[in-house]
Amino acid sequence: MKNLLSIIIVIVGLFASTILNGQSLLGMVVDQEQTPLVGASLIWQGTTIGVTADGEGYFNIDKIDETNMLVINYVGYQSDTLEITKEDTAILIILSLGVEFTEIEITAKQRDNFSSLVQTINIETIGSGELKKAACCNLSESFETNGTVNVAYSDAVTGVKEIEMLGLRGIYTRMMVENRPSMRGLGYPFGLEYIPGTWVSNISIIKGAGNVVNGNEGIAGTMNIELIKPFDAPEKVYLNAYANQYGRTELNVHLNHNINEKWSIGTLLHGSNFNNAVDHSGSEEGDGFIDMPLKKTLNGMFRTFYRGENLRAQLNVHALVYDISGGQVDYETSPSDHFGFELNTDRVEVFGKIGYIGFDNEFASLGWITNLTWHQNDGFFGLKDYDATQRSVYTNVIYQNILATTKHNYKLGASYALDEYVEMFNNVDYSLTESIAGGFFEYSYTKPKAASCELDKEEEEEEHEGEEHEGEEDHDHSKHEKKDRSWSFVGGIRADYHSIYGLQLAPRVNFKYDFNEETVMRLSAGRGYRSARILAENFSVLSTAKTINQLEPLEAEEAWNFGVNFTKNAILMGRELSLSADLYSTRFVNQIIVDRETDQYEIQFYNLKGRSYANSFLASATYDISEFLEVKVAYKLNDVKITFDGELLQAPLVARHRGLVTFDVKFPDKSWRLHTTVQIVGPQRMPTLLGHEDHSAAGHNSLTDYQRTGITPTYATVNAQLTKTINEKWELYAGGENLTNYRQHHPIIGASDPFNEDPGIPTFDASQIYAPIMGAIVYAGVRFKLK
Repeated sequence: MKNLLSIIIVIVGLFASTILNGQSLLGMVVDQEQTPLVGASLIWQGTTIGVTADGEGYFNIDKIDETNMLVINYVGYQSDTLEITKEDTAILIILSLGVEFTEIEITAKQRDNFSSLVQTINIETIGSGELKKAACCNLSESFETNGTVNVAYSDAVTGVKEIEMLGLRGIYTRMMVENRPSMRGLGYPFGLEYIPGTWVSNISIIKGAGNVVNGNEGIAGTMNIELIKPFDAPEKVYLNAYANQYGRTELNVHLNHNINEKWSIGTLLHGSNFNNAVDHSGSEEGDGFIDMPLKKTLNGMFRTFYRGENLRAQLNVHALVYDISGGQVDYETSPSDHFGFELNTDRVEVFGKIGYIGFDNEFASLGWITNLTWHQNDGFFGLKDYDATQRSVYTNVIYQNILATTKHNYKLGASYALDEYVEMFNNVDYSLTESIAGGFFEYSYTKPKAASCELDKEEEEEEHEGEEHEGEEDHDHSKHEKKDRSWSFVGGIRADYHSIYGLQLAPRVNFKYDFNEETVMRLSAGRGYRSARILAENFSVLSTAKTINQLEPLEAEEAWNFGVNFTKNAILMGRELSLSADLYSTRFVNQIIVDRETDQYEIQFYNLKGRSYANSFLASATYDISEFLEVKVAYKLNDVKITFDGELLQAPLVARHRGLVTFDVKFPDKSWRLHTTVQIVGPQRMPTLLGHEDHSAAGHNSLTDYQRTGITPTYATVNAQLTKTINEKWELYAGGENLTNYRQHHPIIGASDPFNEDPGIPTFDASQIYAPIMGAIVYAGVRFKLK
């Protein structure tokens, strides 16, 4: 009973700030096993005024004078009608299994991709529904419908993909899986492919300066990926199979089991294979290099959860075997007269979490997260061997409590990270060991316009349950306030001692002002640091004939980020409209410069000498044109400049302008869904290919027009997917990627001479990629669910 009552605190924690003079009812809809019923409808009896429960089962509905009887419906469960009194402000609703119910019209819904109006920090959430609008075979393919995050290939040999956010490369975004660092170090190049799309429950994108709880590396922001949990999974068995016309096949299997009320286990399995050497880069003859590397992947995770009254814990084991190869079509084995690339990866992660809420002070909670990683790479690029091993330890302890009242909340804790790299490339030793010990303090406050809404203490408990207290930046008691014209503040500082770079201080502040319950403005500022792994984070430079030259000892990267956000929801012509605008500026104090332009035959690494900044503006709107059609439009402007050899230049291969349009169609019978995405990518500056020589110089006729001018053309891609739900167990989908069939012609410079033996042609370089290489791809798949 205590567990059930404690759930109410989560309700109030998320929505109490929206109470308008006691005229709102906050709540959560769950089943008898306390599982949130996402999308449950709540409607005032005899009216069409209602809402739906959001992605966590929470709702907020305004009281009306006409009636106090609230009707609750959820497909497959017995409906209920409750009498709501004037004194009721928060309620837990438990539905029992039963027959299916007739549909009712509602006036609000939770979008699959939305920006929070509740959190002080600017957070965008991508839900599982959004991920199913594309094939999403892995995390790198999960952002096609998103305007905040872009994904691009970094070279034409390895097929490495990386994200871009706020105009900056993915290395400046703190990547986390269930609030522990991931996809860093040796795991960075292909890390996005280590997380299959079906494993993902939701993705939270924190823009700009976030909290200080999870470390100081998030210069552009933080991305946290939550995976499917067995006790939350709606099905015991889930299967997803995928294939495309080039022979890429994938299979995902989820197995979930609740042993009893406290224990649950889950297994996530993934296998994929691509073994078709395709070469059509620019002409029927191609350029002699395969367009997409060959891959084989075996991936699995075993999860164990304990959910007691005062203690929550989990233990996970994730193992991966990832083999990839590419290069010239005629390449067979190394050493060879033909350029070949191979990388064999073995990776094991063991991570766990423990959360305790059994203190005498029920507002207090303690959480502990730990992660162990072993990662090994064994491969070569042409005639250059690459071997590397990483061993990492990460642990983070977080304590949370209130100060006097629930308007004041604080977190404090300590973390430790140890990374040992043994890394050799072309007989040069890049090995390094670094450790970071740090502590942090964060304070949150909410100032309502009117008096606060007092809550029973027992209803506060779930606020700290927090699934092992995973460090969510705004999961605090300050949200137990009225939201109408209120403001909230989150400020923190962390101090880390780095074994190489010494003391690092990272202050961060976030401020939110609520004009009303549907309109908010946010301001943020903060400093971040990171240490670079120049090879793993720049795999594209290994696919060149150029020499890697580190000109000086490299210092820690350091930058300040400043941001403002405006978010508004409204009703336009009876339909829901969501608007959002972001403006962020990142100013580097120091940056590791990857200079491909100063010297024709070298790629130089050195500390920033001059200015480097990234200004990014994003505006987006989502509108329900009809009951069956939702449209999203986004525009992004990136102004990113870096000093190269004393000259401030536009950052290479970063589009200044980007556009996105998506169409979501749900057919009247609701068994068919169609999603279409159009992406427009503006011109990009190519790196200077021959130092400061004239690109059109004699002897370099193999260069394309955009390689000569240094400016790429604008292009557009179209993705579409049609999904058919047959019944509650079976679902079919088919779609296409890059349906405009736009390809970058001759992406590899000097492809005919990868070992650079002929001085009459440009130096071999496969890193100058601005657009897709493969062209149109058609795919199909099937999903099976056994509840």
